Amino acid sequence: MNKKLIIGIAVALVAVFAVIIIASSSDNAKNPSSSCTHTYVSNIVKDATCKEMGSKTNTCTICGFSYTESIPRTNSHLYNSVVTKEPTCRDLGIRTFVCKICNNSYEEYIEKTEEHNYESVVTKKATSSTSGIKTYTCTICGDVYTVEIPKLPNIVLGDSIISHVKAGGSIQAGCAIKIMSYILENDNKTINLNIYTGAYGYNEITTSFKFVLKIYNGEGLLLFSKQYATNQLSAWDEMYMDVKLTFTSPLTPGATYRFELA
Repeated sequence: MNKKLIIGIAVALVAVFAVIIIASSSDNAKNPSSSCTHTYVSNIVKDATCKEMGSKTNTCTICGFSYTESIPRTNSHLYNSVVTKEPTCRDLGIRTFVCKICNNSYEEYIEKTEEHNYESVVTKKATSSTSGIKTYTCTICGDVYTVEIPKLPNIVLGDSIISHVKAGGSIQAGCAIKIMSYILENDNKTINLNIYTGAYGYNEITTSFKFVLKIYNGEGLLLFSKQYATNQLSAWDEMYMDVKLTFTSPLTPGATYRFELA
């Protein structure tokens, strides 16, 4: 055989073997070697969230072989909550939770409140002989309850009086004074009296007239006495004045009180 041919064949065979060795080395870098037991170290490339899968790379510390695998999405959400419907005494409320990463949402009910919005109306007026009734109705859920209104004190207004102003032993002017009406307030602790004053005179003078207000109970016992004075009045003037009395304890429901002027 030609010597040159033999040498050429030998060179060709060496080249082929070299390619095979290189290819085998490259495959070992990409695929696990059957002869390596592999000790992997993992590196997180992308964290998994509730919205997207993550990934990590596993690399063999012995042969350098590596591969990438997916990390499943997590079930952990980052929720923000907001009350989307306020609870009332009639209806449950709703709180909505929304994940700020993946927008997953769910709702929870909020228990009804025990707070009512009551409006009251007197459905039966109290008198000095019978108690009344005040009815409270919730404007939201319609809940209703009633409260008894105690009897009113029996207020008796006395007759009118004449108050005089004298000068030099003679009457200069006079004034008719009368309790016209009253209003009880503050759970019968306060009474507002409206008093009429009408002046007449024998001389053209302007003056004030004095009078005493007295309160008696039903048995005639004097409970209160105080002197008052009218506004400045001229002859034939008419005026109304208000007198407000506040007691330390309320007037007894159904009891009689007589208001007299002197």
